[in-house]
Amino acid sequence: TADSSNNAVDFEVSIAIYRVQVQDYPTDAEEWDMFDGFLIPGSFSSAYETNDWIDKLKAVIQTEIFAKKRKTLAVCFGHQLYSHSFEGKGGLCTPCPAGHQAGRRASTVTEEGKQLLKYATFGDKDVELMYTHGDMVKMLPTCAVSLFGNDKVPIQAAAYFADEQEAQRFRENCASDESEQKVFPVPHAFTFQAHPEYSCEDGLEITFTNILTALGERNALSESELSDELRDTRKQFPALRKQSIGLMVNVGRSLGWFN
Repeated sequence: TADSSNNAVDFEVSIAIYRVQVQDYPTDAEEWDMFDGFLIPGSFSSAYETNDWIDKLKAVIQTEIFAKKRKTLAVCFGHQLYSHSFEGKGGLCTPCPAGHQAGRRASTVTEEGKQLLKYATFGDKDVELMYTHGDMVKMLPTCAVSLFGNDKVPIQAAAYFADEQEAQRFRENCASDESEQKVFPVPHAFTFQAHPEYSCEDGLEITFTNILTALGERNALSESELSDELRDTRKQFPALRKQSIGLMVNVGRSLGWFN
C-alpha cells in the first residue's frame, strides 16, 4: 500500500530478476512480452565504462526496450545508462563535476515534470529525494525531457518519448496557454538519479547506510561528510519517504502499472 496526495493505492508486484552482468536476458519475444515493464537499477559501475556487459545492456536498451516502447523505470546507474545508450545521438553520462553526492538533495521541477509527475506538493517548491552517486546524466537525447534538477546535477530525472517529434510536442503543450485543449504524448520510460528504494525502513537503515560505508571505503566522501549526510537523512526521513513514494505512485500510474 502506498499513498500519494492522500489517495491510497493497493498493488502487488511480482519481479523476475535477470543478471545482465552474466548476459542473462529474456530468451525470446514471448518471454520479453510476459512483463508489464522493466526496472534498471543502480550499480557501482559507470555507464561510460568499456565493458562487455555494459555494452550489451546499452544495445538491449536501444533495440529491445526503447525501440519497442517497453515501459521502463530506471534508477541511478539505470538513469545514466538509459541516456548513455543514446551516445552519439545526444545522450551522455559523465562523472559528476561536483563530486560524489550522498543524502538529501533538493531539485527544481521543470514545467514538463509538473505536467508528467502530477505531484500536488510540487507547485513552486523543490522536490527532495535521497541520492548516492558519483556520475550524472550530462545530456539527454532529443526524444527525452528533463523532469527536475539542480545546479550541481541539472538532469536528476527524465522521461522518454517514442521520438523527437513527440518530445517536442510535449514541450510545446507545456509551454502553451492553459486555456487551450491539449493532447499530451505519453512517455514510455522514466529515469531517476534518486533512489526510491531508500524510502522504506530497511532501505534507509540497511541499503543506504551500507552504500555510505562503501563510499567511505572508496574515499569518495570523508567520514564527517558521510556522518552528516546520514544524520540529516534520518532526521528528514518522513518527508523524504513521503515524496519518494508519492513520486513513484504517480510514475506507476503514468506507465499504466496501476490506477
